Amino acid sequence: MEINRDVRMAWASAIGNPRRAVGFSDIYKTLRGRSVRIREADVRPRPQSLRMVEAMRKAITFSLAGFLCAVSTFGAQVPRKASEFVIQMPDGKQTLLSSYRGKTVVLALMFTTCPHCQKDATLLSEIQKEYAGKGVQVLGATFDQGSETRIKQFDAVFATGFPCGTATNKAVLQFLQQPETDPPFVPILVFIDKTGTIRSVHMVTGATVDGPEGKFFTAAETSIRAEIDKTIKGEKTSSVTAPRQTPKS
Repeated sequence: MEINRDVRMAWASAIGNPRRAVGFSDIYKTLRGRSVRIREADVRPRPQSLRMVEAMRKAITFSLAGFLCAVSTFGAQVPRKASEFVIQMPDGKQTLLSSYRGKTVVLALMFTTCPHCQKDATLLSEIQKEYAGKGVQVLGATFDQGSETRIKQFDAVFATGFPCGTATNKAVLQFLQQPETDPPFVPILVFIDKTGTIRSVHMVTGATVDGPEGKFFTAAETSIRAEIDKTIKGEKTSSVTAPRQTPKS
């Protein structure tokens, strides 16, 4: 009787997996009492097989982790058609995003009390004047609690060059296709082309701006203009979820 062949058969039958820890009793049971001498080398899994199994396990694990990370980090697909978004203006009227179809739109989603939003609103007012002749329209919507009572002052001091009103937190998250369990920080900038397609979304989601993903916001004066130029030309743009230390409420 060939010992190695029987042992290999017993090994496969007893464990079905070269990585499972198996005692000699399992192999003896499978051999059904056949009197054989089993050496340690006979029951030890081949190193090559173990390496192959381990490599496959790691590849599957990393692929799945990368997929889940991408889904969690970037959320909704971009580019995508923009859904309708309603902005309640201070004068009581409503502004519809769809009414600006045919223009390149920069939609700024902000808090009235956020210093970064106030700074970016001032910058966007300047950019609106600069790009008005190129068919660009900046729109603003604040969605912090109580923004209805502060929007007139916000517009008078910061958002002086473009229409800016209020929206609900739920409406903003639905528009962004962002889960309510993971609300983003502000400001959030959405770049929409003339066909009504969202080309990129830039939002902050973390606690520091030290990483390379934060460059968009730390260099807002140049990065916003560059993103507008890309959107006008129809060039490929990229969404950034850049961390910044800003309160969510």
